[in-house]
Amino acid sequence: MDRTLLAEVLADLSDPWTWAELVLITIGMTGMVVGAIALHMLLGGAIG
Repeated sequence: MDRTLLAEVLADLSDPWTWAELVLITIGMTGMVVGAIALHMLLGGAIG
């Protein structure tokens, strides 16, 4: 791994906004997956 790239990543991780973005993205992805499963179960239950 390139040293400058590593330094940039570490500088980004020290920025609280980067963590906030990562958390929001993670919550968003999880929410989408959970929503899709719930919708699938609801539709499956209504049809089947």
